[in-house]
Amino acid sequence: MLIHLSNLCKVYNTGDVEIHALRDINIEIDRGEFVAICGPSGSGKSTLMHILGCLDRPTSGSYLLDNIPISGYNDKELSKIRNRNIGLVFQSFNLIPQLTVMENVGLPLLYNRIPRDEIHKKVIDILENVELEKRMLHRPGELSGGEQQRTAIARAIINDPLILLADEPTGNLDTRIGQEIMNIFSRLHKDGKTIVVVTHNHTVASYAERQINLMDGMLGL
Repeated sequence: MLIHLSNLCKVYNTGDVEIHALRDINIEIDRGEFVAICGPSGSGKSTLMHILGCLDRPTSGSYLLDNIPISGYNDKELSKIRNRNIGLVFQSFNLIPQLTVMENVGLPLLYNRIPRDEIHKKVIDILENVELEKRMLHRPGELSGGEQQRTAIARAIINDPLILLADEPTGNLDTRIGQEIMNIFSRLHKDGKTIVVVTHNHTVASYAERQINLMDGMLGL
């Protein structure tokens, strides 16, 4: 079992009001699965994604990632776990505009103090995998939306993470380019990657093997 959530809750306090974003979430995800977490706006799916991605901690309950008890770690420890074990892809790409494609993709390896010649080789291999080798010296502002998202995917998988998390990865793309992006995720899944996609889009969710539905912070049917 790669991911195990037990009685997971997330509560936000805004003044005198408590907002229960997640209520008693129990989920298990096996290594190598392709799962879609689905639900409308406000259902809690982005909150769940942030917890799965070690960007936030639950208020109560437990989260085990490859038997690592995430719930008890501090921010610095979570950052290390995130860098080594989790690849993140966002709707807004989150690329650094001043860096080239090659530099954006290689950044996680640089943080891990990998030798530069090794970084160069790994980045070239990854960019060929997402068909961006001819754009490696361009900056994000010179790329199409689809090329920016492919760059973000390449950056997310450069460390060979345990899990690849994608939050509405086609949300800023037209239908045809969105299908191309989802085909990349399907190919990565066939290569053995564990993938969790957070989406309200039924077409995107259909690429997954299994769908987990959220409504008002609770698991649905």
